[in-house]
Amino acid sequence: MILTLSYIITSILFSGVFLLTIVHFYVHLRTQGRLCNLIPGPKSYPIIGNLLDLAGHPEDIWNFLHRTSIKYYPIWKIWVGIWPVVTIYHPDDAQILLTSTKHLDKSVVYDLLHPWLQDGLLTSKGK
Repeated sequence: MILTLSYIITSILFSGVFLLTIVHFYVHLRTQGRLCNLIPGPKSYPIIGNLLDLAGHPEDIWNFLHRTSIKYYPIWKIWVGIWPVVTIYHPDDAQILLTSTKHLDKSVVYDLLHPWLQDGLLTSKGK
């Protein structure tokens, strides 16, 4: 009985790791992932990205982000799991991005806020 229970748990763990590996390669090999990988940034690990760098005391996280923004100025990226986070640090880049009307779709995080906030300044996709 114990042998079959350990076999089931091991099978579930290996299946989970295999599934996460497939998702990782899918994200990194499609067009958006390949383009994000061209942006400079700290080395990330498969599946978890830079989550180990973002774990710990808030002051340590702040120091990591500050060092990274200085090292990779003016634009850099980190991977939070399978999601890329691109940071711009120069005011001219921010102006170009914020005045553009080409890419107005929000990220998945805003989709979670939409039922609560409805269409407003934070979650709207138009003017």
